[in-house]
Amino acid sequence: MQPFIALTRVFVASFALMVFVDHSHRVFGDEKSNTNGLSPITLHGGGHTVMAGPVYPDVFPFSDDFEIDSTDRWNVVVGYLSQGEGDPVVDDYTVEFNFDYGSSTYNRFAPNGADFETLYIPPAPHSQGTTHGLKVTVNKNDDIEQCFAVNLYPKSPIFKGDYVLKFDMFMNHGSYGSTGSGSTESAIFGLNCTGTNANWQIFSGAAYLNAGLPRASDGLWFSITGDGGAGADLRAAVGTRNGPAVNLANAEGGFFDRDGDGRFDVSDQDAYLQQVFASPPAETPGVVGKRWVEVEIMQRDDIITWKLDNRLIASRPNTSGYKSGLPMIGYMDIFSSIADERDQTFVIFDNIRILPIRMIIVDTVDNASGPTDGKTSLKEALTATRENDWITFNLPGSGPFYIQTPEMGYPLITNHGLRIDGYSQIGSEANTNGILDGNSANIQIVLDSRSLSGGRTLVGEATGATGFGLSESAILGVKNAKGVDISGLAFLSRMTAGTQSDPDIYAIALMNESANARIHGCWFGVDPQKNAEGKWVVAGGRSAVASFRDTTLPKMNYYQGYSLGLTIGTDGDSLNDLAELNVMVGNELAIHLQTPNTKVAGNFINVFPDGTFFNGASDLSYAVGKSIEAIENGQADEMLIGTDGNTISDGTERNIFGPVRYDVFAEFWRSATNVVIAGNYVGISIDRSSSFSSQASLIGVRKNSNVRVGSNFNGSVATLTSASDLLEANLIYNLKQPLLNLHASNYEGDGSGAARIALRGNELVNNDNIFPFIAGSLDKISKFFFNPLARPDFVYRPSLSSSTTVDSLVGTVPDQNFASSSVVVVDVYLADLVSASKLGAEPQGKKYLASFVENSDMDMDPNSGSFNVDITALALTPDEVKSLTITANYVPDSWFGFNLHPWTTSFSTLAADDDLRIKSVSWAKGNVIITRTFGRGPFRLEKRVSVGTTSVWQPVDAIVEGNTFTYKPSDTAGFFRVKSGF
Repeated sequence: MQPFIALTRVFVASFALMVFVDHSHRVFGDEKSNTNGLSPITLHGGGHTVMAGPVYPDVFPFSDDFEIDSTDRWNVVVGYLSQGEGDPVVDDYTVEFNFDYGSSTYNRFAPNGADFETLYIPPAPHSQGTTHGLKVTVNKNDDIEQCFAVNLYPKSPIFKGDYVLKFDMFMNHGSYGSTGSGSTESAIFGLNCTGTNANWQIFSGAAYLNAGLPRASDGLWFSITGDGGAGADLRAAVGTRNGPAVNLANAEGGFFDRDGDGRFDVSDQDAYLQQVFASPPAETPGVVGKRWVEVEIMQRDDIITWKLDNRLIASRPNTSGYKSGLPMIGYMDIFSSIADERDQTFVIFDNIRILPIRMIIVDTVDNASGPTDGKTSLKEALTATRENDWITFNLPGSGPFYIQTPEMGYPLITNHGLRIDGYSQIGSEANTNGILDGNSANIQIVLDSRSLSGGRTLVGEATGATGFGLSESAILGVKNAKGVDISGLAFLSRMTAGTQSDPDIYAIALMNESANARIHGCWFGVDPQKNAEGKWVVAGGRSAVASFRDTTLPKMNYYQGYSLGLTIGTDGDSLNDLAELNVMVGNELAIHLQTPNTKVAGNFINVFPDGTFFNGASDLSYAVGKSIEAIENGQADEMLIGTDGNTISDGTERNIFGPVRYDVFAEFWRSATNVVIAGNYVGISIDRSSSFSSQASLIGVRKNSNVRVGSNFNGSVATLTSASDLLEANLIYNLKQPLLNLHASNYEGDGSGAARIALRGNELVNNDNIFPFIAGSLDKISKFFFNPLARPDFVYRPSLSSSTTVDSLVGTVPDQNFASSSVVVVDVYLADLVSASKLGAEPQGKKYLASFVENSDMDMDPNSGSFNVDITALALTPDEVKSLTITANYVPDSWFGFNLHPWTTSFSTLAADDDLRIKSVSWAKGNVIITRTFGRGPFRLEKRVSVGTTSVWQPVDAIVEGNTFTYKPSDTAGFFRVKSGF
């Protein structure tokens, strides 16, 4: 194939008219012939299309998967500007159609920026295993340094009205991030161009006024760098007809300042982009290069919107004169330098689609509605959908409206970008409350599968969806459809036998590679309408959301075969976040996944909309013989449960957990890496007025996992923290089992594979045990701390000296294993005195105060392993000093970014004076009341019947409130003492 093409004339191919016809034989769209010239096509008559049983053609207005040489379907226009010696070179680019990228490799670097692995480029998200696309390069064919751009326009009639440009994009560069020379290049894409101009801009210097040839510009477009190497990696521009395009900076371009720091989200360093493009699966946080990205540019109701991987990047009103025209894709190098690795710097486009935006309106609850009744049921709507359709509701009367699931279920959702919006129903209202104020949503659309007859869609092998079995079904099944968005629905289900004859029912099942789904603003298992007694009606099923890997696909590159990019609850982008909160009640396993790169945020789990707890977990008459679980994930890498700490909507991202009937609240049944659990409420109500005790651990973890529970303090060691850091603290109350349920695999061999758990900044109250072993379990202790500690069988927790005062914190940390960690960060807390006084309870931090690096400039003790730190800035009282406790965090030497978590030790004993004293003993209302002062906790009350040597001190069950022990004796005489530091 000839890789160099230079087309300057416009050739327009014939075009097949899209017509929407309902059963009344009404025609929607523009009926004009469009076989000659650039006559406009209106994709839906300028308004929202209402369809009843519609019939659609089998072609898009325009699409190209590049599986054949489609050179003759595209026009190519170039622009250039020489800034070096010699004349501009007008053919310094390549455009290769039908390029087999599956035989091409790229270098993926490790976080240290030095080591890399060479990988083959995988199939694009919207390909069916094939690997042909459109490859574009610029400024690579010679040694003359110049700026260059290529635009590609489809040979089609122009588009107007509401439509969208969608495609898959893989940008590559040869270095780690932006560390290479000349590696920063930009993909460009836009709408409403004439197709005759090279639309580009270098955005700097004198050339801003003269952006190279051709100088005319038109349309609306965006650009993004592949390596994060520009001051603004994301840009927006608008054409000026007779001159170069104008840069639309910040809000003018539709970008957002989500964290309110005065900087708009246009750089790879911005918190929002680092969250959307987390590493991994991205090589570098905030950078789109070296991975497939799904791109969408939409014009709807005169609003221009840009999305990446179904996440909103920019949105603005189209105030320009460019309302119709041709979409554009392209590539540009706005810096005159040439990349060191020329063959590694390119862009690949695949699966180009130009689609109408159509709205299908459901106007009857009767799923038996036929083709002649002039109505559209939800079943008919799902049968008729095409990519990018929106299903909305306009049901007559007052709701809630209960739509009975058809006996054989609904058709599987197989079209990308489908949106089902229950809040479109008149009378519906999304939640407007903060997550700690209850959920105020008024949901009117209820998908009801409570009937004992059918009411479900099979999702097992019979549907071609691997990962699910014949004993599984769903109310809504999504099969290999990317970017599906479901909101404003309530799902009512039932418990089943979980057999082939009576399969489990998931409310929503994501099958195969249904990536970047968003499930928000929904209620699962709870009826929006209370019963006659004013009580919530619970009807849970197997799960609210389920997603398992497509086992037919090989595990090549990163996470092939998974529905990754899943968001359950709020996406935390500061836009309509409160409306995105979910409620899940009474399901056997609320969230059941085998899905990496998943965000679970802003959910009530076994908590009713008003914030009260669902007590079905302890009511054995509910779901007899079933568990009532919260979260399981069998491939939890890069999973976020709660707050991401990026200062954007952090308080809204909490999850509120009610009681469970299981061993753990969140279980990871395979190794789970880079997991974050932050900002959640467990065991305590949203207003802190009520609580529950639980026989469950917080998490269950296998070996080779690393999990952060709580804050990362932004990787800093400052004594002052940001509000975001504090919001990352989990509130964990009343666990009667160890906080961590460590699988036996953590103790295999010498323990080198044991999970790495960071436990920082949390509010821990009245939990019986923090770590999953007792002091005597030296073998387990030694193996669990094998990596960070030099002698874990000797000392495994830090200690505070009784020399600690209001001015100085004095103590020691266990000796570190310098092969794993050379930095120790000490976290300082006020302890929970209630749990510290309980028999056998571990000390635990209730209020985080500060952090410091042991053996740093902050530490006045020159000896390694011991510290003396000035704490006068904390302004503690003498009593508070006596309740101080610390943990030591051993930072991996390869620590990079916020996802590689340290090892955290057990809490120290308290910093109280060793001179424990009995302050008073009294008798009141049949109780012995003893008050202590000082001492090193934990404490317990002990008794013996005589002072003789044959009498043994025995612990007694006393009520402990602060420094006071209250004991109701069962006999007439006894001797008592308070024991500390046991």
